[in-house]
Amino acid sequence: MKRLLQWICGCMAVCLLLGSLAACSGKEPGEAAGTSDSMGDGSHTPPEDTRLDDLPDDLDFNDETITIACRGGLRWEAELIAAEDSESTVDRAVYSRNHAVEQRLHVLLDVVPGDTSQDIFMQNVSIQIRSGIDEYDIIAGAQFLAVQGVLESLYLDLSGTEYLDFEKPYWNDSYMDTLSMKSGKRYCLAGDLALSMIGWTTCVYFNKPLYNNARGDGGAADALYQTVLDGDWTFELFAELVKSCATLDESGENGIYGLYVDTNSTTDRITLSAGMRFSEVTGTGEVRVTMYNDTMLAFVDAIKDLYFENEGTNVYAADIQYESFIGGESVFVVGTLNAAVYYFSSMEDDYGIIPFPKFEKEMEYSASVQDNVALYMVPRTVAEDRREAVYATLECMASESSITVLPAFYESALKGRYTKDPISAQMVDIIHDAACTDFVYVYSYSLSKLGTIMRAIMSDPASNFTSLYRERYESASEMLRQISAFYLK
Repeated sequence: MKRLLQWICGCMAVCLLLGSLAACSGKEPGEAAGTSDSMGDGSHTPPEDTRLDDLPDDLDFNDETITIACRGGLRWEAELIAAEDSESTVDRAVYSRNHAVEQRLHVLLDVVPGDTSQDIFMQNVSIQIRSGIDEYDIIAGAQFLAVQGVLESLYLDLSGTEYLDFEKPYWNDSYMDTLSMKSGKRYCLAGDLALSMIGWTTCVYFNKPLYNNARGDGGAADALYQTVLDGDWTFELFAELVKSCATLDESGENGIYGLYVDTNSTTDRITLSAGMRFSEVTGTGEVRVTMYNDTMLAFVDAIKDLYFENEGTNVYAADIQYESFIGGESVFVVGTLNAAVYYFSSMEDDYGIIPFPKFEKEMEYSASVQDNVALYMVPRTVAEDRREAVYATLECMASESSITVLPAFYESALKGRYTKDPISAQMVDIIHDAACTDFVYVYSYSLSKLGTIMRAIMSDPASNFTSLYRERYESASEMLRQISAFYLK
């Protein structure tokens, strides 16, 4: 809860800040972003005593331009680009964060959106780096693609560099440890700088009126919350509720389903969020694959039963789960926290947010972070005489995000405006603190898709986990040794 306390402390500052911005714009917070070229004045900078970083007060990089490349598309650009007069609380906080960084460091931030295809964007920036073109100072890219560039040495190792302090609470140091095999190296940065770190964290939504009706108890939703708090929210119970909450006709195809679920990326997040782990770092610093064990085999049987044998589950290939949930066609849906902001803000029915159930009662709750979360990298092509300005900018952006952007998103947007009941906010705290990933999942696309094996398993009900695991593990073994050697050198 350390980082949450930090956010809450920052809320007082951000509320004053954002309130003054709303007054200036004459608009209420919470709607679509507007556009403006105005940079405003220093009054938008948070009070100095709210700062969490140790950057010197007299840093002055003489209006050096820091160019940041990011994926195109509103959600990805919104982490980095916003207008002062936007009607969105979060957008105005992003604007204020950027302005504070520019004022404090005397730099100019130039955010350059790239292709809206994550793959094409990373291909383009990687080609430039390989060619020695020094165009971008910072790359904000999708995790599953960004880590492949690490193995090509496209990015600088930022451990031990000037100004960057990864012990600060606005950096997710444990997450970065997982990315780097606990080697201490920092090629890809994760933390409060990226809204997607919290936004793409796995959770379960449930339609409260539908749930209460299905259970025949107006207090059933509150009882479910208590089940979570008591540590009794398990995969087995979830499957039982999915079945019992469905109200279908005799054909079994029309009515309200207990669960809508897809066979693509959701299966990855379900697997990790249920408590399965794919790897561990040995005492010698190497990665050992641990995903083939009795618990995992039991889980594969259980998730297949949920998908293909449970009459309350509707399985589909396309990502339509949110539309169906909003329309009252399912009681439960597995999603990510940002769905509350991007999809459910106008939903008529009340909904609850809870963590994904753990596979075994003695486990802790886990919440997998989707593999397209934004990581931040510094290309090796950045000139040495400009690197200190880049490092200071990253540190300052992360620090300022923790006292402006995250309080606005987490407290105001997610836990305030977009959650329908107070205890959902408590559930969000649990989900946040349970955020996790796994090395084999992170590097899955370099490891013969070993870390995303459940997509293949759930796309074909007749598939055999053991045979597919052996095939992919054998194919990935040499690359796994190479990755281990890379981080150990």
